[in-house]
Amino acid sequence: MKTYIAIVLFIVSLLSLSLLIVKGESGDLEVLKKYSSTESIYHYRSDEPVMIPKSYNHQKREFRGVWISTVFNIDMPEHQSKEQYQEEFVKILDHLELYNFNAMIFQVRPSSDALYSSTLNPWSRFLTGTEGVDPEWDPLSWMIQESHKRNIEFHAWFNPYRVSTSKVTDKNAYLNSLDDLNFAKKNPDLVVEDTDGKLILNPGEPQVKTFITNTVMEVVKHYDIDGIHFDDYFYPYSGLKAGEDKATFNTYKEHNQSIEDWRRKNVDAVIEAISSQLQTYNQSHGTSVQFGISPFGIWRSQCNDPEGSNTSCGAMQSYDDQYADTKKWVENNWLDYIVPQVYWDFAHPYGAPYADVVDWWVDKVTGTNVNLYIGHGAYKIDSNTSWSNPNEVPNQIRYNSQYDEVKGSVYFSYKTLFKSSSQTVLETRDKIKMYYNNQALTPTLKNYQPTSLGTVTNIEVTTNDTSNRIEWAKSDQALKYVLYRYEYGETVNLDDPSTLLTIIPNSGETIMTYSDESADPSKEYTYLLTMITQGNYESNAALVSTIEDSNLNQPTLINDELEPLFKYGSTESVTHYRTDDPVLIPKEYHQQKQEFRGVWVATVANIDMPIHTSKEGYQQAFLTMLDTIEAYNFNAIIFQVRPTNDAFYPSSFNPWSRYLTGEEGNSPGWDPLKWMIEESHARNIEFHAWFNPYRVSTSEVTTKSDYLDDLHQRNFARKYQDLVIKGGDDKLILNPGEPKVKEFIIDSILEVVENYEVDGIHFDDYFYPYSGIKALEDTTTYETYKEDGQSIDDFRRQNVDDIIETISTQIKTYNLEQNDRVQFGISPFGIWRSDCKDPLGSNTSCGAMQSYDKQYADTRKWVKNNWLDYIVPQIYWEFQHEGGAQYADIVDWWAATVSETDVNLYIGHGSYKYDSNQAWMNHKELLNQLTYNTKYEETKGSVFFSYKSLVDYSSQALVKARNELKANYWTYNAFTPQLNRYEQLQPSQIQDITLSIVENGIKLEWNQVSDAKSYVIYKSVQGKDLDINNPSYIETIVSNSDEQTITYIDEQADELTMYTYTITIIDKSNNETYGATENIELINDVDPSEEDQNTDDKNVSDETSDLDLVNNMTTRYVIIGVVVGLALIVVLTVFIRVKQ
Repeated sequence: MKTYIAIVLFIVSLLSLSLLIVKGESGDLEVLKKYSSTESIYHYRSDEPVMIPKSYNHQKREFRGVWISTVFNIDMPEHQSKEQYQEEFVKILDHLELYNFNAMIFQVRPSSDALYSSTLNPWSRFLTGTEGVDPEWDPLSWMIQESHKRNIEFHAWFNPYRVSTSKVTDKNAYLNSLDDLNFAKKNPDLVVEDTDGKLILNPGEPQVKTFITNTVMEVVKHYDIDGIHFDDYFYPYSGLKAGEDKATFNTYKEHNQSIEDWRRKNVDAVIEAISSQLQTYNQSHGTSVQFGISPFGIWRSQCNDPEGSNTSCGAMQSYDDQYADTKKWVENNWLDYIVPQVYWDFAHPYGAPYADVVDWWVDKVTGTNVNLYIGHGAYKIDSNTSWSNPNEVPNQIRYNSQYDEVKGSVYFSYKTLFKSSSQTVLETRDKIKMYYNNQALTPTLKNYQPTSLGTVTNIEVTTNDTSNRIEWAKSDQALKYVLYRYEYGETVNLDDPSTLLTIIPNSGETIMTYSDESADPSKEYTYLLTMITQGNYESNAALVSTIEDSNLNQPTLINDELEPLFKYGSTESVTHYRTDDPVLIPKEYHQQKQEFRGVWVATVANIDMPIHTSKEGYQQAFLTMLDTIEAYNFNAIIFQVRPTNDAFYPSSFNPWSRYLTGEEGNSPGWDPLKWMIEESHARNIEFHAWFNPYRVSTSEVTTKSDYLDDLHQRNFARKYQDLVIKGGDDKLILNPGEPKVKEFIIDSILEVVENYEVDGIHFDDYFYPYSGIKALEDTTTYETYKEDGQSIDDFRRQNVDDIIETISTQIKTYNLEQNDRVQFGISPFGIWRSDCKDPLGSNTSCGAMQSYDKQYADTRKWVKNNWLDYIVPQIYWEFQHEGGAQYADIVDWWAATVSETDVNLYIGHGSYKYDSNQAWMNHKELLNQLTYNTKYEETKGSVFFSYKSLVDYSSQALVKARNELKANYWTYNAFTPQLNRYEQLQPSQIQDITLSIVENGIKLEWNQVSDAKSYVIYKSVQGKDLDINNPSYIETIVSNSDEQTITYIDEQADELTMYTYTITIIDKSNNETYGATENIELINDVDPSEEDQNTDDKNVSDETSDLDLVNNMTTRYVIIGVVVGLALIVVLTVFIRVKQ
C-alpha cells in the first residue's frame, strides 16, 4: 500500500510540474556553454544542461524597465537648479527612448522622505542636499509628464520602512537631526535598529502600517503615476537587534503565533492593504495604477520547503530573512507584477543559478493574474568571470523568451547600463538594443478587465512627396495610440512587432496627427490604428489606406488565443498564400448564442428532396429533414423554391417545377411551400426562399427553340424566347440586360414575399454563367441599353447590380410598410477579385475564378452599399488548397470587407467535398473552418452545402465530423443574428411569468407579445447566477403564436430544488430584449453538487450585455481536469496491479 501511494503521488507531481511549466514558442533550443569554454552549464544539482533559445523572439508586448536609484544619488544627481535637474532627467529619457525601453522605476521615497511635494514626508536630502529643503517646484509631476510624452511608464518606487542608510551610533541624535515633518522623528518609539546599526520603522506597529499606506495613497491621488513599486527592503537583511520588537510582538501577536509568523503577517498586512486600496481607487476613478514588488530572488529553497526553488539550502531566502512571503502575494493576486531580483549568473557557483531561479518563478506565476518581469543585476557586470561575458545579460533575456509567463525585464540600474564606459557593458548594451529593435507595448494587467473598448474614429490619410499624414479624432479613453503600417499585399498581423510603426501618446488634442516620414512615396500603404486604454488593453483597429478610395477595413479579432494550424497528417504548418506566415486558428471553438446555422436544401436534380409522389410522402420527407436539422441544432434552411425558371409554390409567374412533380406545370394539389414554412417556424427554424434568377436549363441545349418549346406554356422563357441567351457551355439563361427580364424577376420575388411568411429571399452564385456568354448573344441588348463609353463588362455588372439594388429596395420598403423583416441574402462565388488584379482584392491566385469578372457579380459593391442583410460567400476550399484559393485568406478578406457595414457575414462551407482530396479526408477540416470563423467578430454564422451531407454515410470522415459537430460544437440552441439594416422594433415586454408544477415537469406560461418573433427561455439551477450571454443557459427557443397565452413545459425539471427562468423576446429583426424572470422551488431536496454541469464555462461573452443584466461566470481551468484525470488513470492502473 505504501508503494502504491508513493507511486501515485510521484506521478501526480510529475504531471503537475509538466503542465505548469509551459514553454512558449521560441524556436529551437541549444545547450548554454560557460564563458570562453566548451563546457556546458547545468542546472543546480542536476545532469540536465541549461537549454536556451537559439534566437531571441521579438515581442510586441514586453516590459522593458530600468531602476532609477536616487539613494546616494546613484542615478540622479543632487538638485542644483530646476534647469540642471531637468537636463539630467531628459538625458535619461533620451537613453531609454533610443534603446526602446518603455518603463522606469524611479525611487521617489528612498529613506522616509520624498522627491515630491508631500504633507506626510519631508523633501529628501538626496534631492536638495538637506532634508526638508524645498526645491521650489515639483520634480515628480514634471518627470511623469515628460516620461508619458515618450510613452515611458513611470513607476513610483518607495522604500517603505528605511529610516537611515548607514550605521547610526546615537539613535536619538540621528532622529533629532531629521526634518520636523519626518515620521521617524515625530515617533521615535516606532523606530527599531538592525544588527548593522541602521534604523527602520517598526513593521509590527499599526501606526506604521497606516502611515505607509497613507504615504502611498497620497502619491496615487495626486500624481499620474503608472505604478507603485516596493523593492526588497522589508525587515532588514541583517536582522533586527535582539529584543528590538519584542514589546510590539507581545502586544499584537496572536495566540500561539511565533515571532517569525507574526513578522510575516505584518508585511503581508501592508501589501494586502495597499493592494486593496489601489483596487478600490482604480475602480472608482477609472484608472489602473499598478502595484509591483521586486523582492529578493529566492523565496525559499527546496531543502527548506518542498515548494521552494532548486537552490542552495544556505542561500538567503526572503521568507525567512526579510519575512517577505512573496509566493503568497502572487498566489493571492495582491500584485499586478513581480520583479524578482535574479542577480545571479547562469554559472553561479553557490547554488543560486539564474536558470533555476527563473524556472521557479515561472512555475509560481502560472495561473495567476500576476505578470512576471525578471530583475537583472547589470551592476554586476565585470564583477567575476561569468559577468565579464558580454552575453551574460543578453543570454538571460533569451532564456526568458522561451517562457510565455516571463513578460519583461528590469535592469539595476540606469548608471551601469547607460553611463559605464566598460567594454563589457557597451557590448551588453548593444546586444540589448539588437533585441529591443522595435517599440513595445507594456503587458496587459490581468487584475483589470477592460470596459467597453471603442475604436478610433474619423481616421484619414493624406499623402505628399515627403510623408503620409494620418489624422484621427482623439478619444478620452486612450492613454496612447498604436500605429501599424503594411505595404500593399502584405498580410496584416497585429501581433507582428515589426509592423508596429510607432506608439503615439494621447496629447489631448481634438485632432491627433502623425506624419510618417519613412514612407516610400512610390508605395501604397495600409495603416491600422488602435488605442491603448486602462489596463494596457488594446482596442480594435481602425484602418486607412493610401490606396485611392479603398474603403478598406480589417476584421475585428475577438478570439486572440491562437495557435498554428497543421497540415493533415503532418507537423508542417499551414501557411497563408504566398507567405511563410502560419495560419493561426483559435485554440478552442466558442459557441455563440446568436449565430446563423444554415443548410442549403437543393431541389435541382432532386439533390436533397425527392420527387413528389404523394402529399404524405413529401411531408414525411420534409419532417425527417427537420428532425435531422433540429438534432444538429441548425436554425435556418435555405430551400430552393425556384431552381430553374419554375416554382415549388402556386405562382402567377412561374409553372410548377419538374423537380417537384416530375413534369413542369403539374400541380401537386396542395401548397408545399406554405406548409414547409409553418413546420419550420414551429421548430424555430428560419425558412429562406432560394431563387435562381436567370437559369433556364441545367444541361447543354443543342437547339434553343426546340428546348424552349418543350417547356410549359406559362414558362417565361418559352413565352419570350428572344430574351433567352446561351452560355459558353450551351446552357440557357434569361438575358440579364433586358428590362423585361429584370421586371419579371422582381415580380417573381415580390410574389413570394407578399404571400408567404418567408424569413428571407436568397440568391446563389448563378448570375452570368461561369462559362461566359456565347459570342454575340447579348450584343444587341448591349448596344441598345449601354451608357456612353460603357464597356460590355461594366454593362453586364450594372445589369446584375440593378436587379440586386432594386430587390433590396423593394424588400426594405415592404418590410417598413408591413412591419415585417424579410431578409435579402446572396451566396456568391467565394472570390470577388484577387489582389494581383485589384489592390482591394483577396490574397488569392491571379488565375483563380473571380465573380467580378466571370459572373459579373460585384459582390463587394453590394456589401459596401448595404444592399444585403447577409452574404454567404461559397468558400468551398480547404485550408491547404494548392490552387491559390485558401480558406483562411478568403475568410480574412470577407471579414474585412463586411466590417463597418450593415451586412452579416455567414460562411458557406463545402461539406459535400469530404474525401474529394487529401485535405478533405481530414474529418477536422470542416470543424477547423468553424473554429477559424470564431476568430472574427464579423463572421456570424455558417451554411453547409448541402443537406445531403447531413445524412450521407459514405464518407467516414464526414460522419466523424458530423458526430463531433453535434457533440462538441453546436451543442446548444442559437438564434439567428440581428439584422443591422433595420431599427429595433421594441416589442412590448412580458408582463409576468406563471410557473406551476405539472405531472411531467414545470409549466411556464406568459402572455403573448404581438411583435415578438420568438422567445428565448434561459434556465439556471440551485440559485446559480443566470448568465444570458452564455448559450449553455438556453433551455429552448419558443416560436410566437396567435394564442393569447404562450406555454412551455420543462420536462427535465424533476430532481433539482430550485430553478430560475428568464424569458427574453426576439423581435423580427432578431434583436433580443429583456422579458421577465421568475424562480420556482421544488419539494425534493438534493445535494447542490448534482447541479447540471453543462453550465460550466461555455463560451462566455467578453462584451457588456445591453440587456442590463448582471452576469457572473466561474472560470475553470482545463489544467485541473487534465491533472486529475491523468492522476485517476494512474491510480486505477497501479491499484489493479497491486490487487493482481
